[in-house]
Amino acid sequence: MNDYLTAELQQIKRISPSTLMFRFVTQSAGVSFRAGQFYRFTFTDGAGSFERSYSLCNQLNDQDQGYLDLMVSEVDKGRATQVLFNASVGLQVSVRGPYGRLVLPRPLPARTILVATSVGLAPFMPMLSMMAALPPEDTRPLMLILGVRDRSEFLCAQWLVSLRTDLPDFELVVCYS
Repeated sequence: MNDYLTAELQQIKRISPSTLMFRFVTQSAGVSFRAGQFYRFTFTDGAGSFERSYSLCNQLNDQDQGYLDLMVSEVDKGRATQVLFNASVGLQVSVRGPYGRLVLPRPLPARTILVATSVGLAPFMPMLSMMAALPPEDTRPLMLILGVRDRSEFLCAQWLVSLRTDLPDFELVVCYS
């Protein structure tokens, strides 16, 4: 768990006016984590090395888990923002993990309510994809309450709305501030 992996930035995608999606690829066969856990990323800038923690938003039904997907919102004068939002494909970082206990309990509770704002959605994305992959008889009522600034910041909107088809007991509540 404390061993460092080297990861290389493979893809950058804008998903809202203030948020980017980053895909880092590792040389290992797979990246292990439970839905909801995070990894610590070590970056380097002009002032030296520093570490930031990011929850993975990998979709658990993907075939290849040799990567780490991150959703990152821009923070004015943020040190990690300066590195990531100015990065090019090929950026190399060190990562270690997984860490964290924000995971679904086993067995699943009778009902689950998830609450997030903006990129706080990230740890819930693997949980939602995992629950969508369950056989219908194993699903439970699930609610996601997501707070965002405005419609342009409704991250992963199309995917979240489509989950209502895959999860018949899924309720999505979006609150705009």
